[in-house]
Amino acid sequence: MKPSFLPRPRPRCLARLALGAGLVALAGGCGTKNVGSKLAPKDPSASDALGQTLACTTTNTVAEPYVVDLRGADRSHLEAVMSEGIAVVRYDCDGLEVLRGCSVRGAADPYTFVGVSMKEDQVQIDTLDQLRANLPASAVKLESEVTSGAAIDIGLVMVGRKSIRDDMVARPDLEGPGCEGATHFVRSAIVGAFAVEKGTQGKARVAAEIFDVGASAGSEANRRVANRDGKPEDCNKARPGDTVPPEQCRAAITIELYPIVEERPIVAEGEGEGAANGGASKDQVESLQAKCPPGFVRAGGKCSPPQQVAAYQCAPKDFDECTEQCERGNGPSCYNLGVMLRMGGSGRERQPEQAQARFLAACDAADGPAKACMAAAFELGQAEAWGRYVEVLQRGCDRGDPAACDSLGHSLLMGRKGLRADPKRGVGLLERACGMGQAWSCTSLAVNLVHKKLDEERGLHLLETGCERGSANECVNLALIYRNGQAHGGKRPVEALRYDQRACTLGNTSACGRAGKDLVTGTKPVARDLGAGIALLEKGCPAPGPSGTFVAMSSQACTALADVYRAGKGGGTAAKAVTVLERGCSGKRTLTCVELSELHAQGGKGLPKDPAKAQEILRSSCSDGNVSACMALGKQLEGTDKGIARAFYEDACTRTKFPPLCRASEKLGGKGLPAQP
Repeated sequence: MKPSFLPRPRPRCLARLALGAGLVALAGGCGTKNVGSKLAPKDPSASDALGQTLACTTTNTVAEPYVVDLRGADRSHLEAVMSEGIAVVRYDCDGLEVLRGCSVRGAADPYTFVGVSMKEDQVQIDTLDQLRANLPASAVKLESEVTSGAAIDIGLVMVGRKSIRDDMVARPDLEGPGCEGATHFVRSAIVGAFAVEKGTQGKARVAAEIFDVGASAGSEANRRVANRDGKPEDCNKARPGDTVPPEQCRAAITIELYPIVEERPIVAEGEGEGAANGGASKDQVESLQAKCPPGFVRAGGKCSPPQQVAAYQCAPKDFDECTEQCERGNGPSCYNLGVMLRMGGSGRERQPEQAQARFLAACDAADGPAKACMAAAFELGQAEAWGRYVEVLQRGCDRGDPAACDSLGHSLLMGRKGLRADPKRGVGLLERACGMGQAWSCTSLAVNLVHKKLDEERGLHLLETGCERGSANECVNLALIYRNGQAHGGKRPVEALRYDQRACTLGNTSACGRAGKDLVTGTKPVARDLGAGIALLEKGCPAPGPSGTFVAMSSQACTALADVYRAGKGGGTAAKAVTVLERGCSGKRTLTCVELSELHAQGGKGLPKDPAKAQEILRSSCSDGNVSACMALGKQLEGTDKGIARAFYEDACTRTKFPPLCRASEKLGGKGLPAQP
């Protein structure tokens, strides 16, 4: 179901734009339509240019420059690349270039469009600093235009964003002869229609005027600046949640650039894996980032040196700056201030009521950041104010915040006490969050389609597509669905093994553990293959790397491999099993510490019993917060001295608040958890 929509007359004076994760605050103003060679500012030499104050030092950050200055072949190339794969660019102090002959391995049709509430605005570029930060593709060519009295006016109509799910591309992922110099990839793009015209500093025009000029004027003074793409009247057809933009309203306006990393970090996936439920269930909020080059701030829809603007978006953790800029009327700064008021820190007390007031005001404002609605939803959910909760999350979703779409989608899928479930609407909201590039929403959407029998075939297809494209989490979810018989046809162990093997190849160590155990055990219809199984288990429980290097591993893989070696299979011994379990225990894999202790307590072929060593292992692990080790140690102590055991349980209960430890203390006559007030 599409959200309700009222026709919107084109405004004469401009509001601000809140789109996606950030707020693009665009300075409004009504100007004149008198343009042309006669009234246009003269073209002074570049040496007379104003506003050059900052030297470029680095661009190795997330940025979101305009690309309305791209023309002809360059614009066509960007759009073609985004329709076929992930766009790769060179973005540095010399400018911006969309690279030809460079692609990301395995990416195919990755950009998905999701419509948001339509916004119409204007931006004026009137200094060299602003030109280089906001229009890097043509900054050198346009320097002579941004001179005393001259400016570049940009009229914008924005209807949505194209995004990919990946928030990381590593240099080994790149392929092609044109990749030399690649620095960033295009994570997303705001799309719609735009018009660029030469203007006059201090005389801002509304977007409608700039579009009208672009349609009629062809003066000599405008020759090097003018550019346009799309039709504003076609943009009026767009609606929030659309999956395709109108035919004449799909031009890229800004592109969100993420730096290319040298190598993908090893990430331990698996302990507590599976699609996570969404919802505004946590008191966590995320600050707004400016997405500007170092030394620049975001204000008026563009990146500027702070001394050139009256109010700007503050640095996320600068309490004094955020307070000052909020008092000056900058909406994103008020939001960032609310984040700090809610979270506290740096000697400040948490002030949730003040934070909530700022979040609600920002969400209700026409120009408020989309994230403010998501932030406000937490307290509303706690108060079970479901009507307002749904309202603010829907508003945040319509403004382009995928987290708001995800939270509301999960709430409606599951229902809450006092909030009726609406699975159809919930699925639609997860679709939107997924389309906005939120990877876990895509996984959750697919899993819910299967688990809730809403569209099993489509859910499995989405997971299979993600798995084929290299998402270990999608492979894992497929394996779990087939392993647990949650899809049509019941349990399918062979399919589960295949997807776990694929996930293992992609780095999920728990999948290595499950697949390896399947092959070692060889329960029909899975054929036993001890060698292949041990290899998978070794991959899931690898030997430690150099000192200080993180190594991903799985408790299941380590314990299963130790069991194989302890049984003398595959050339294993008890000593070899100890080595494997020590890997896991040193890596804070809780169950491996308990099994390592048991092995020392019981001994084995070539391994003498060592009760003292066994207890030492449990004490050390328990001190690190491993409640399984605490429970095992308590059981051992009960067998020797119940008084010591009681004292131990009392201390462990106080430290961990783990209910089974507290109940064990009470059972022996000790103290348990204190009564709740």
